[in-house]
Amino acid sequence: MHCFIISPIGAIGSEVRRLADAVFVTVIEPALAMTNVTGHRADHINDVGRISEQMFNDILGADFCIALLTGSNPNVFYEVAVAHSAGIPVILLTEPNIDPPFDLKDQRTLHYNLEPVAVFRGDNPRALAERIEN
Repeated sequence: MHCFIISPIGAIGSEVRRLADAVFVTVIEPALAMTNVTGHRADHINDVGRISEQMFNDILGADFCIALLTGSNPNVFYEVAVAHSAGIPVILLTEPNIDPPFDLKDQRTLHYNLEPVAVFRGDNPRALAERIEN
């Protein structure tokens, strides 16, 4: 199976990039490994060409997507809408105590925890792996 990770990216060194990388490395990547799923984010693509065309192809070619909603990035919501309109399942992730906007409120959302104890115990990848398997 293959997954496309919909995520804010941000400039290298920005707080947005640091958070996106932290969630990718401590939550998403281990969960994908636990479930034998391959996956990548848009910034992991090194091909030449149009970014938007590559994004559409990645979403439409994925078995499912994982979307990081933290920060309410408009591009993330646009890409989630593309996946939803194509019938591609999307697992929603966000930081604790933050609910998705109205149109996504009825979707089950995984609230990750980047506190050191939760990261050390592997709580986040286990919870995400359960969602992937279901």
